[in-house]
Amino acid sequence: MSADERRFDKTRLELSALLLIRECWPGYIPGFRKSESPDWVNPAAGIGLEITQAIDNQHGYALALAYRYLGRSRDGIPAPVLRRFTGGLDFSGGRLRAVSPSQGPVPGGQSIRFVLQALDKKLRLVNADGFQKFPLNALALLLQVPPSEAELSDFLEQIRPRGSAYPLRFRPIFLLCGGFYCCIDPVASAMSSRALPPARQAYIEATAEALRLRQEWPAGAAFD
Repeated sequence: MSADERRFDKTRLELSALLLIRECWPGYIPGFRKSESPDWVNPAAGIGLEITQAIDNQHGYALALAYRYLGRSRDGIPAPVLRRFTGGLDFSGGRLRAVSPSQGPVPGGQSIRFVLQALDKKLRLVNADGFQKFPLNALALLLQVPPSEAELSDFLEQIRPRGSAYPLRFRPIFLLCGGFYCCIDPVASAMSSRALPPARQAYIEATAEALRLRQEWPAGAAFD
């Protein structure tokens, strides 16, 4: 796996998110292990953590294309893949260097729409049979662009009626983007956020990279 591919690797993204949560969340308790449904569990602390990207199908396709084909020449990418993709591709130096979900600038104002769509999907999942239930069920949503203050206020306003339709809801909900961290308690309608200094963000990304290279992270692998 190349360095470009690792940037979009699901497990690496999860490790980066978990490191950011450990750094910023006062309620963090060591003891997380890799799992499925949810992605990480801390049985001793009674915490389950699901991590997902808040993106639509087009953004998801762009990330999948980047994960698989970054660094390849145009001839090295199947023609049907290129025909299906309506976003932007940068073949600087004859190699695929960047992928964008849209031609030109990415439209703004989409972050919270994607967040709400992802939340609805995960609320159905956590209330379904087969999903492990814990006293505290947390959800981390990975954003492509940090939300504005107006978007955060809008999300906080819309989250409560969505959760009230289900017997089990997520608490807390984390919104993460690079070094941006936001923790939302939908029950108390409380929210706190912060942005890490660039040096600290770089440390977290380097640590996530090192952890990803250490192993394949099978179920039961200990994070801390």
